[in-house]
Amino acid sequence: MTNEKIFIDTNVLIYYFDETSEHQYEAKKILSTLTNQNIKGIINSYIINEFHYKLIREKKTKNLESQMKSLLMISCIEYKDIEFTKSDILEITKISAKHNLKTFDAYHAYYCKKEKIKKIATFDSDFKNIPWLKIYQHPRGVGDI
Repeated sequence: MTNEKIFIDTNVLIYYFDETSEHQYEAKKILSTLTNQNIKGIINSYIINEFHYKLIREKKTKNLESQMKSLLMISCIEYKDIEFTKSDILEITKISAKHNLKTFDAYHAYYCKKEKIKKIATFDSDFKNIPWLKIYQHPRGVGDI
């Protein structure tokens, strides 16, 4: 079993559950590969918050509770929160300004830095300029569903 951990961005989870998304297949391949390779996908309360908010904003609330439960039951995903200090918040602000990131993305980048997570599964190219993070690419032919 590998000790590798990959941070899962909200958009991967949104696409995973959205049957109308052109990215659903790729999102499912990402999570399937993590499961097959015993890699833990990490999410935190900020991801849960974004996921929940986007479902509400897009008026996809018909099965909201069920989707939240399903998200938390994905076998390759581990929910892990950490407490941020005042100095952490200031560092997040600096990261946001320096790398031109939205607030939540700066939180995600800093969370990964603090937790020593080196990869992020995302469809968001904003993370490509973060020096301590690499965007996870699904290996072709591995974990196909």
